[in-house]
Amino acid sequence: MRARGRAGKMGGMSDVTEALRLIANIVRTGTVFAIDLAAQPPAVRVQDGAWESGWLQWVELRAGTTKTWNPPSLGEQVIALCPGGDTAAGYALTSLNSDANPAPSTSGDEHLTIYPDGARVAYNHATGALTATGIKSGLIDASTQIVLRAPEIVLDGKTTVTDLLSYLAGLSGRDGKGNTTAITGNITHKDGDLSSNGVVLHRHDHGGVIRGGDRTEPPRAAEGQ
Repeated sequence: MRARGRAGKMGGMSDVTEALRLIANIVRTGTVFAIDLAAQPPAVRVQDGAWESGWLQWVELRAGTTKTWNPPSLGEQVIALCPGGDTAAGYALTSLNSDANPAPSTSGDEHLTIYPDGARVAYNHATGALTATGIKSGLIDASTQIVLRAPEIVLDGKTTVTDLLSYLAGLSGRDGKGNTTAITGNITHKDGDLSSNGVVLHRHDHGGVIRGGDRTEPPRAAEGQ
């Protein structure tokens, strides 16, 4: 009887130890040490000292009719949530800043994303400034229309228009960076005057016209111009 009592007590301590272990494993902070992006669902493994989780899917921002994709990276600090303490199943809640991955900003006015290649997209709601820097290319593909509306729009660089270019409020410009203006192909002008250096094309005449090999004088502005 006594032997059975001692055995029962030892078994009880073992149960308590196991229960405490499971409780400790319910929520753990660790770093990602393995990533499987091809798994369904994609998953990571988390390490906290000697402790290692099984494969855990991470909590994505959206995963319904609207979907987002922003997988964790190696060394990223996350929270491993393992219901019931089962480290072979659960979820990784991203993410926590750490000494290895400090916060990229100290501004309370800024929403910021920084990418591994150095690209930086930020919006400062105090200044109203949206910036995207460090990118190599950009594409907006719309099936109906794109509208850019601002008091002033600056295009700094070579600009190519592959279809009809229309303007509604006049056109002005000047040569820049040592370039000249050149147009290839036919030009059709309707209504109004076409003027060059004060001479209206369809209203100027030439003086000193004679037969033979002489050339006419340079064009001059017609009266009233």
